[in-house]
Amino acid sequence: MFRPAVADNGGMNSCPTGGAARRTRGNGRANPAGAWGVASEALKRDFALAREYLGFLLLNLFDLFLTDYIMGHRGQEANGAAVWVWQRYGAHGFAAYKFLMVLVVVLACEGVALQSARTSKVIVTVGCGVYLAVVFWECFLILTQVNHLHFRGLHPIVTFLP
Repeated sequence: MFRPAVADNGGMNSCPTGGAARRTRGNGRANPAGAWGVASEALKRDFALAREYLGFLLLNLFDLFLTDYIMGHRGQEANGAAVWVWQRYGAHGFAAYKFLMVLVVVLACEGVALQSARTSKVIVTVGCGVYLAVVFWECFLILTQVNHLHFRGLHPIVTFLP
């Protein structure tokens, strides 16, 4: 398909109502000024790392279900803040706490992505790696402590209530 050559004018497009130039976003619409304009632009665009965020959210969801399963079988949560939320607000409060933590990470990474998408991707990837290790550990605990399967040479360091 043939496309005519267009000169790059640095984001300055001519205004159809008088020939004066105005600053645009590159899509022909005027860029709103001020803090609210920047915030609305951030909300209108796609998330920079949507797939990574989805992986982080799914791993968090697995962690939530596995933690609930372990707690239902007389296990203990290792995170002190999560224990406080669990004791004070129950399982629903704990779920809200977990997803609030995901929201904080996603918003922080989106803020970092405005300056460096690569750094933001590294942060989310490391977070996914940590959650993946936690999910594997919880699966191991369920197999060995709840279901009483034993593997030679592997002794988990965990306290379950008698």
